[in-house]
Amino acid sequence: MSSARFQLKEILDGMRPLSAQEREAARSLLLRKIELVDMGDDFVPDRKLYAPKANIEARLLEGCLGIQGPTNGTWTEGMFDAFFREHFVGGCYLWVEPLAERSPEPVFWAPYSPERRDWLYVYASELGMRPCGMMRADGGLAICADLDCDFTFVFGDFALVEIFDKAFGGRQKLCEEFLDFLETNEVDLGNGNIYEFMKVFLPKIIGCAR
Repeated sequence: MSSARFQLKEILDGMRPLSAQEREAARSLLLRKIELVDMGDDFVPDRKLYAPKANIEARLLEGCLGIQGPTNGTWTEGMFDAFFREHFVGGCYLWVEPLAERSPEPVFWAPYSPERRDWLYVYASELGMRPCGMMRADGGLAICADLDCDFTFVFGDFALVEIFDKAFGGRQKLCEEFLDFLETNEVDLGNGNIYEFMKVFLPKIIGCAR
C-alpha cells in the first residue's frame, strides 16, 4: 500500500475535529460496544485486541476498512463503500487508539467516502499501525480495523448487521471466507499467533467454527 493513494493528503469534505464534549460522548458510545480482549500471548502478556463485546452483533472481514477487498472472499471494495455510504449517511466519527493510551480516541467527524476511509488508514498507520475505525452518530453501526493483522470487525445493532449480511452474501458465507483467510495467514507474536487466537475466539464473537 505504498502508492500515491495511501498518502496523508487534504480532502475537502468538511471533516472537523471534535469538541471535548463530543469526544467523550463518542468514546462512551464506542466503549459500550467494544473491549480489549486478552490474546493469551505468554511472551507479551499485555497484548490485547479490540473486539466487540459478547452481546454485540458482529461480523469479520479480511483486510483493513475494506481497502482493496479480500484475497479469498467474494465481496469487493466497491460493495463495502456502497454499504457504508448508505448507512453512514450524514457522517461518522473517526477514531484511533493512540499509542500512549489503552482507550479509543474519537478525533474527527467526517462524511464517509473511499478517500476519507483511505485517509484514516494512513493516519492510523503513521501513528504506529494503531487500531482505528468509524462509527455513526447513534453508535448503531461501526467498523474497527486491526492494521497489524489485516482484518476488520463490523458491528452494531442487530437490524443493521442483518442488512450487512444480506448485502455481503449472508452470515455463513462471511464466516467461511474469514476462516479461509485465517487458514492462510500467520504472524509470529511470541507464543500468540493472532490468527490461531482468532480461530479460538471466533465462535465467541460470531459463532464461526469448523
